[in-house]
Amino acid sequence: MDYPCALHEDSAWIYFYAQHEGLARELVLSLKYSNQESLGRAMGECIGRAMLKDNEKLISSYYNSSVVFVPVPLHRSSNRRFNQSYAIAKGISRALGFEVAESLRWSFDVKTQTARSRKERLKLAENVFKADSKIAGRKVIVVDDVQTTGTTLKRALSACASAGAECSGAIVWTKS
Repeated sequence: MDYPCALHEDSAWIYFYAQHEGLARELVLSLKYSNQESLGRAMGECIGRAMLKDNEKLISSYYNSSVVFVPVPLHRSSNRRFNQSYAIAKGISRALGFEVAESLRWSFDVKTQTARSRKERLKLAENVFKADSKIAGRKVIVVDDVQTTGTTLKRALSACASAGAECSGAIVWTKS
């Protein structure tokens, strides 16, 4: 767990399951580019079980609150049949028992992050996401597949906070 993100000292905690290399990298690439949605749920369950083992005190502190997992949305221009972050969030939800809400949407079209340089990723617009009001008053944990710079997570958490949510942290499959 990174607390806080090394590049964004004012950010919430970030839990990553593995470094973005080897089998963990291969799995996320299969999830995204081989249309293996069920793999995302299985990956999420692995994250949930690991979080229970590694951070039992943190997770147990959330059980008497209104926690909701909010996946980063699929890019508007994506031709993918499913949102990989949503699939991962559903698996984590199955392991930990918290709700998943698709409460984020892109405010405007943005190139996928995979096509962007590190410098471009860091310049992601502050208002790139909008969050709906159904998360107001809830503890939000944002879920994504890969953290590279942390900027997408920071923007997503900021949008959730603007919608009235309490932003607790973020969970990703891998960190590069």
